[in-house]
Formats: sequence, C-alpha cells, structure tokens
Amino acid sequence: MKCKECQELMVGYAQEELNAQEKEQYEIHLQNCNDCQSKLRETKELLNIIDLSSAVEPSSALRSEFMDSLNIEKSRIGAQKVREVNFSKNFYRIAAAVALLIIGYSAGTLISHGGDTDTNELSELKKEVQSMKQMVMMSMLRDESASERIQAVNYVEGFDEPSEEVIETLLRTLNEDESPNVRRAAINALEKFAYDEHVRLMLIRSFEFQTDPVVQITLIDLMVDLEEKRAAKKFQQLIDQEDIEKIVKNQAEIGLQFLI
Repeated sequence: MKCKECQELMVGYAQEELNAQEKEQYEIHLQNCNDCQSKLRETKELLNIIDLSSAVEPSSALRSEFMDSLNIEKSRIGAQKVREVNFSKNFYRIAAAVALLIIGYSAGTLISHGGDTDTNELSELKKEVQSMKQMVMMSMLRDESASERIQAVNYVEGFDEPSEEVIETLLRTLNEDESPNVRRAAINALEKFAYDEHVRLMLIRSFEFQTDPVVQITLIDLMVDLEEKRAAKKFQQLIDQEDIEKIVKNQAEIGLQFLI
C-alpha cells in the first residue's frame, strides 16, 4: 500500500470503518511510514473536535462577531490592571469554545469532501486549534486555584510544537509558582521538550529556585533519566547544603553516581 492509498483510508481507519483486510494492509504501511503516522494523529484530533462541536455550522455573523470580540479583548489585555484578569480568563475560555466550534465544522467539511489538497488544509486547522489551546492554557495559569493551574500545565501534553512563549511560561511556572504540585507538573510537561538545549539548561538552573523536597527529587530524577552530566554540580551543592532534607541528599548522592 502506498501513501496515497493510505490517506484515502485514513478517515475510515480513524473511525474504525475498514474491513479486516484493509485494516491489516493499512497498519502494515503505517508501521514504516512516519508521515502517515503524523497525518493519522492530525486526523484523529480533528475528528475529536468535530465530535465535540456536534457538527453545528456557525453563521457568518457568529464568525465575524467572534473575531471582532477577540481582537478587541487582545487590545485590552495590555492596558488592563491585575484585578481585571479574571474577566480575560473567562473570555478566553468562551472564545476558545466558539473557535473550536468554527474550526470543527470547517474540518468536518474538508474531510467529507475529500481530495488531495485537504491534507495541508487540515494541518493548518490543527495549528489553529493548538494556538487556541495555548491561549487558554496561558489564561488558566493565572487562576488562583492550583488544580486549575495543573490542568493548564497538562494541556502541553497535546502540543507537538509549543510556542516559545509557552515554553518560557512553563519555565517561569516551575521556578515561581507557589504550589509544589504545580511546579512538579511543570517539570513533567517540560520533560517532553528536554531535547531542546535551552530547556535543558533552564531545568539545570532551576535547582537554584527549588526548596520543596518533592520538587527537588523530581528534578534530580529527571536529570538522571536524561543522563545530564552538567547537573552533577547542582547535585553536589545539594549534598553539601546543610539545611537540605536528608531524603533529598540521599537521592542526590545516588543520582551523582550515575552522572560521574
């Protein structure tokens, strides 16, 4: 089976509509084709959006009103005071729901029409969805509830290529959030992007900002998993520091043996 044939069966496979022979041939091709694997993930994500939106067609007036409101709200953000943040947060959540409805309907139309050119358009729609999710995540990180902020951090798991702003926000959350649980969630989220040199260096530097034992141990374990030898100096500093919990020192000592 070639890629073109595979793409013709992609929606049917995602919706479990293929017969046994088609499914077997599709999966054999899929095992050795990264491009088709990526396109299948995109198709599944967009099909999920369509299900959530119930395939309701938004009117042109709704589209126009949404975009006008979004642009107005964006221009206000820079001038608003801190006490007005809650309004913005709620606005973005509602805006995201409306945007996903519009995008979901558009994706459904593209998929139902088929054609060779739809793959690129579906990819563009996926980027729009991810951009909207990032906007909602940034808003939720300003929430007073730690559980809401953890949920926001966990959104990153669905991002293939988060923006630089999202990465920097996660790093800031790791170093500044008042909740150790939120900081741990940030570490877990950043692990996915540890292939990036900047992220690695900032994770190493993050030891300087951590005082919670659980967060410190989570960072130690991550550095060991990444085999990041440059973290050995930070491990030694923890071992030498007098006011560090014994369990943290023990974990640092064990980790140091793996890195040197």
